[in-house]
Amino acid sequence: MEKKVALITGASSGIGREIAVEMAKNGYNLALIARRESRLNELKSELEEKYDTNVLTGAVDIRSKDDIEAFIKTVCNKMEGIDVVVANAGYTISGSFENLNIDDYKNIFETNFFGVLNTLYPALASLEKSKGRVVIVGSLLGEFGIMDRSTYSATKFALRGFYESVRYEFKEKGIGFILVEPGFVKTELREMDKQGNRIKKVDEKVTKKHSHSISVGPEIIAKKIVKLIPKKGFRLKILPFHAKFLFFLNKHFPRVLASLIYKYRDPIRKHVIK
Repeated sequence: MEKKVALITGASSGIGREIAVEMAKNGYNLALIARRESRLNELKSELEEKYDTNVLTGAVDIRSKDDIEAFIKTVCNKMEGIDVVVANAGYTISGSFENLNIDDYKNIFETNFFGVLNTLYPALASLEKSKGRVVIVGSLLGEFGIMDRSTYSATKFALRGFYESVRYEFKEKGIGFILVEPGFVKTELREMDKQGNRIKKVDEKVTKKHSHSISVGPEIIAKKIVKLIPKKGFRLKILPFHAKFLFFLNKHFPRVLASLIYKYRDPIRKHVIK
């Protein structure tokens, strides 16, 4: 059997990197996208050495429609199509509404929302041919918001709305569609400026500093995502347990959750947002 091909954005770190590792373990060939070329090259070498996989890398900014379209065309030519797209790339901004501006909102939408569309459009014909899968990595903050995260939350709400509508169209084409909304995860997500550019070298100490007791490692989320991919149809998945609990509260007791968030807004700002 020919090996299936998975395209993963935001593959240089965090959830995206761990998904690449899991999919290599599961016998996929990979096309990896991120802006940090050195990180991609290191990951390519690691995966090809440890696993029976071929890896193509593209140091591509998903905000560039032309660049990502060209890379996906190369992938389809060299690997004869795409079976899975994992749209994972994104970043977050901290700040109150009064201290942000319209450009801050536009910039984060260019990556977190329109970057997903830039990835899916050129891959769509190949996914329809392969009866493939689309995985979008959203966020629990696409279900409810917290203070000082209005930019990020707005993009994730937009992805939820996109999923709710397009899932029917994808099912008609035989394409499976999964929206994953993780809770708190130990990643480098926050080490970016308002334009989504890396602002400092991130090491294990920095990641630990910006984590808290309920945060989980990205490898835990990645393993659960990869297990979902073979399943047909569309599905929304909330991960892990703490996210499921908060999702439950928001669905059945939204005023209670909102009251708790407001009551404990200072600790949340100190330990979750900053």
